[in-house]
Amino acid sequence: MRYYLLIGAIIVVGIALYIEWPTLSTHIPVGTQPVACTMEAKICPDGTAVGRTGPNCEFSACPIPEAPADITLGVGEKGTVGTLSVTFNAFVQDSRCPVDVECIQAGAVNINVTFTSGNTTVTKNMPSDEVPQQFAGYHISIVNIAPDRHSREEIPPNAYRITFHIAK
Repeated sequence: MRYYLLIGAIIVVGIALYIEWPTLSTHIPVGTQPVACTMEAKICPDGTAVGRTGPNCEFSACPIPEAPADITLGVGEKGTVGTLSVTFNAFVQDSRCPVDVECIQAGAVNINVTFTSGNTTVTKNMPSDEVPQQFAGYHISIVNIAPDRHSREEIPPNAYRITFHIAK
């Protein structure tokens, strides 16, 4: 009797599997196989890396870098490049050598600026003779100061025009 119950149970399980098999199995159509891409990475010109993706395991596209840009601002003006805004708040000091005098050092201009990107804002004094300032992935430098300084003329603070070079 035990054997009849065991054989009956096997037959019932077999019939249930036969009926439910199409919904239990994962059917892969003929000619298609799952794809597993290697973990290789391609280094993009901007230094970032992208991996392989898609059915042919091709490398993802490198991000398109923002082109460097120059913006010229007067006191109180604001300029934007990409996600970066630069505001020329105030003129602080001009210690440049006047163009009509022979000097040992070239000197520099010091201005107050505000950098904003997204929710991050920094206000600081920025000298023209230092390395580029870094903020939110941007390199910001002063590349031109107008007008030229002369020994017998005082430049009003609002007359300054500063050209910033901004690169990502």
